[in-house]
Amino acid sequence: MALDGKTAVVTGAARGIGHAYCRRLAADGAHVVAVDIDDPVDAVNELKGSGDKLGLVCDISDPAHVDAVTRTVLDRYGRCDILVNSAGIFPLTDLEHLSIEVWRKVQAVNVEPILLLARAFAPGMRAAGWGRIVNTGSGITLTRNRDLAYRPARAPCTR
Repeated sequence: MALDGKTAVVTGAARGIGHAYCRRLAADGAHVVAVDIDDPVDAVNELKGSGDKLGLVCDISDPAHVDAVTRTVLDRYGRCDILVNSAGIFPLTDLEHLSIEVWRKVQAVNVEPILLLARAFAPGMRAAGWGRIVNTGSGITLTRNRDLAYRPARAPCTR
């Protein structure tokens, strides 16, 4: 599918699944905004395609950082057509050792940005009559993994 002129924002973009999304979106012609807590400059420099590429460092557990990314995207591109929520942390903590601080951090990274970014970009998608929001899950949640914080935060969604 040709995505020329579309703007895509991908969280967790410095490596892994997030970076794979960036590679594909760039190859299909989209402008790609790679967002990660680690500097995504190397990941952005690897992208091939005709669209613009931008890397932004962001702690998506901080609503002020998410707001700054949103403003940057809207100021530079005027809209976000494709949002890929791929960022996540996996502390591998069992119930006996799970602190409330770890629980809250997992939810703040893996769940809350989905709401914050969708709320910021969905109105523009509706106004344009086109948009996509992709929320990644994790197959590990289907295993016998006992991580109480990660499982509910990344369980695959079905329609």
